[in-house]
Amino acid sequence: MVRIWFLRRKLTIEKCHEFFHLGEDYLIEQRYKEALKIGKMLIKEPYSGGYELSGRALWGLGQHQKALKVLLAGSKKYPSVARLWEYIGEYFSNFGKYENAIKAFNRYHSCKNSFPDIYHYNVAIVYSRWEKYEQAIWHLSQLGEETQWMPAAVIAETWCSFLLDLEDIESAEEYFEKAKLLRSQTSEGDSSFLKELESKLLEVKSEAVI
Repeated sequence: MVRIWFLRRKLTIEKCHEFFHLGEDYLIEQRYKEALKIGKMLIKEPYSGGYELSGRALWGLGQHQKALKVLLAGSKKYPSVARLWEYIGEYFSNFGKYENAIKAFNRYHSCKNSFPDIYHYNVAIVYSRWEKYEQAIWHLSQLGEETQWMPAAVIAETWCSFLLDLEDIESAEEYFEKAKLLRSQTSEGDSSFLKELESKLLEVKSEAVI
């Protein structure tokens, strides 16, 4: 186990990167308190990733308001770091503050180290939650069938979800079958989201028959 409490001197940037990736591993393992300890340590270095780790760890611990506050503090200190704006946008969206979420993702998009596919996908999700489907579909259509960061199955599942919301059952079913096929061709198999879509599709189809 890596111990961090004994460190007394400033870390090199390489060491900060190393601790950041360790913190990310803790987040994946849902070891949020340990990730938070690393995040707090990196904030003191200073290192922008410390704010991201702390914010994500706090969110995992259920301290949602505090998580957003930490990320916003990080964005003030490091306004050009795209990943901070990405999580700020995600968390604002989860709070139902869609206008703030769009603004945050626009800030993300303005950063040099941002990715267009991540931007368009996240903005599409926000607009769909906001029930502004014209904008949601426009942004989703910018992705094509597959991108560097968005697997084809995820894009197909998202199309299916949007089309179900619009009650376009025939098109939604086509994307569902496409997503199912794509999932079967990977080691991941069916996703939990795909199973939710299947239930929703069956429900909508049964209501249409009635």
